[in-house]
Amino acid sequence: MGQNPQENWVVFDGECGICRHLVEKLQKWGLEGVRFLAYQKLSTDFALWKLILPRASRSVFFIREGGRIFSGARAFFEIMGYLPGVWGKTGRLLALSPISLFLEPLYRVIARNRSRLSRWLGLEACSLPLAKMSRNL
Repeated sequence: MGQNPQENWVVFDGECGICRHLVEKLQKWGLEGVRFLAYQKLSTDFALWKLILPRASRSVFFIREGGRIFSGARAFFEIMGYLPGVWGKTGRLLALSPISLFLEPLYRVIARNRSRLSRWLGLEACSLPLAKMSRNL
């Protein structure tokens, strides 16, 4: 699977319609230098994945080359920072700690309701039962 710690990685929920849709859009918009991996496909033979796996069903993770780990809103904005043009500049600005911390509660609400939101947006919904997702978040 080529899980090289010397690369930038996004670990996301591969069963979430919103997550998959955003990954497809990011790749289409020219996101470069970042590899994507659904947490359902993480192998525990790499120590970094072992740290992430217990929390990966609740949050997106961005692992920057060299091993620095971000999750939640900060991870999302760090990922955006790799986009070209105004979206990349916006992502780098929003990734600043005070701003991303302020937006974290909004990220949590979206993450907690991603199955409902996927259905509402007409995307393939998460396969996790709604009650189970709420307990996990």
